[in-house]
Amino acid sequence: MIEAAELAKRFQAELALVHVATEPSSATGEVIAAPPELFEQARREAEAVLEGWRLEAEQLSGGTVEAKVLSNRRPAQGIVRFAAEGGFDLVVVATHGRTGLKHLMLGSVAERVVREAPCKVLVVRRS
Repeated sequence: MIEAAELAKRFQAELALVHVATEPSSATGEVIAAPPELFEQARREAEAVLEGWRLEAEQLSGGTVEAKVLSNRRPAQGIVRFAAEGGFDLVVVATHGRTGLKHLMLGSVAERVVREAPCKVLVVRRS
């Protein structure tokens, strides 16, 4: 988020923060689907965290920052769709930097966003 806010300030650009909440589903191969109440609680928590980041990003960038929590079973797809519908010039996405088996099993949201986004993508390592 810091990198995105600094870029927005430098280029006097608009900034939107987005988090994609993944709703578990037995259709995705998960053995046990979480009750809807747990998903809603996680979504509210994500919204609270994102609001804190939004306030910090506004201070860093000096401009208004939009923040949105989306729902999509595939986070990369949600990010790509948001970028396409919003007509953004750049997506800044953080990566956990997983390697090996974890990377193969979990996939990489950042990698998929890089391949599918309708605009340039900057990948930053989460600290």
